[in-house]
Amino acid sequence: MGLLLACLLWSSVWLHSRHLDGIQWYTDGKTNWRDTYLKTGSISQANEAAGFPIHPAAEATKLPWKPDWLEQRRLSFFAGRDRDR
Repeated sequence: MGLLLACLLWSSVWLHSRHLDGIQWYTDGKTNWRDTYLKTGSISQANEAAGFPIHPAAEATKLPWKPDWLEQRRLSFFAGRDRDR
C-alpha cells in the first residue's frame, strides 16, 4: 500500500515538458489578456490578444461587468493602479 501511494504521489508531482509548454502558453495568454484589457478596457480585444477567450461563457457568467467591479474596488490586476482608463 505504501509503495502504491508513493508511486501515485510521484506520478502526480512530475511534470513533463509537454505540460510545462502548455502551462507557459496559458500563462502567456492570460498575461497578454490582462495587459491588453488594462490598455483598452475591451474584453474582445483582450481575448484576441490572448489567443483564447478568458471565459468560454462570458455573458452567462456576467464577465462584462466583473472588471468594472474589480476596478472600483482596486482588486485583482487593478490593485495599485490609478484609475486612468
